[in-house]
Amino acid sequence: MNIGIVSYNTQRGLYHLSILFQEALKELNYNIFTIINPNHERLPTQEFVFDNITKNNIDTIISFESNAKSSLGVNNLIQAKKELNTKLIEVPMVDCFGSKWLNSRVLDNFDSIICVSQFAYNLFNSYNYSNIKLIRPGFKHNTKITKNSTELVYFHPSGGGGVKHIKRKNSLEVLQAFIKATEIRKDIRLLFYSQLTRPKFLDFYPNDKEWINNSLQHHQITYNFGHLSREQFIDLYNKTDILCYPTKKEGLGLCVFEAATYNIPSIVMDMSPYNEFIDSSNGWLCKSSKQEQWRDFFVKLHFVDIDYLTHLFLTITKEDVLNKQTGELYNWDIFINKLKQLLGVSKLIGTNQLSIT
Repeated sequence: MNIGIVSYNTQRGLYHLSILFQEALKELNYNIFTIINPNHERLPTQEFVFDNITKNNIDTIISFESNAKSSLGVNNLIQAKKELNTKLIEVPMVDCFGSKWLNSRVLDNFDSIICVSQFAYNLFNSYNYSNIKLIRPGFKHNTKITKNSTELVYFHPSGGGGVKHIKRKNSLEVLQAFIKATEIRKDIRLLFYSQLTRPKFLDFYPNDKEWINNSLQHHQITYNFGHLSREQFIDLYNKTDILCYPTKKEGLGLCVFEAATYNIPSIVMDMSPYNEFIDSSNGWLCKSSKQEQWRDFFVKLHFVDIDYLTHLFLTITKEDVLNKQTGELYNWDIFINKLKQLLGVSKLIGTNQLSIT
């Protein structure tokens, strides 16, 4: 079977999720072809999608956020199924969904929907989608790096800024809590990163530009802005003790999974679906000061409790980090076996179309 997997040009969570699927399917001896949108944030042409399928004789496409501009475009994929008999598998991130989109039943056109969390599975099930499968991602762990630094290093990936008017990564609040903690602790450091350039990032915070600029100059903060290579991004993780990712609104923040591959525990908000994967055994759950409904989206906005996050910065020790077991919820063998079950071939049903066993 030849499988096309959507991938991405930028270093982002979905890029890493795509890599996980590629590695798992290669272990199962499928032929893998990556498909990357050449138009970045604009939808590619239908001809581009069709050319990839026909040139590589692709039987199945696995896509992520098919309703998003950064993917191949749901209409292009559905047309490929109709004209080329290509099987479609979607791995949706539920922060993209509100009731209007799920009620549209667009994903009924897909052969399978892979839900990476119980939260997502329950959501699709409540809308009576029959083509859903719960497959949690698994990880091959890298050897935990022993860091000689006496500093306890936190890494906060602010991403592309999120949706402008909600600033979904809680980055300002992370800075506020960390700066407050440095008044007492001198052995902590924050690695702060955004895919945006510094001016574009600051445009998200028109009322706090000066404060953020001054805070980034703090001697216990190291910052990076703009595109980083894969090697540079890995280097940030290699310097990190704890991922600080208490986001305001996410379907599932994939940086948490990426950190887990490096045996790095995470601080996340105590909300679904994070608390399916993170608990006191493998990380820290941060409290929210308030929650708000945003439009008709299923994931509420969670505003971080700055005092509680400050408390975490003040009290977590290197020994606490070493005691966290990040691997228990991320079983690689179960992941690949479930993919094998989903993609197993029982018989051919015409040209390039396969049944699921």
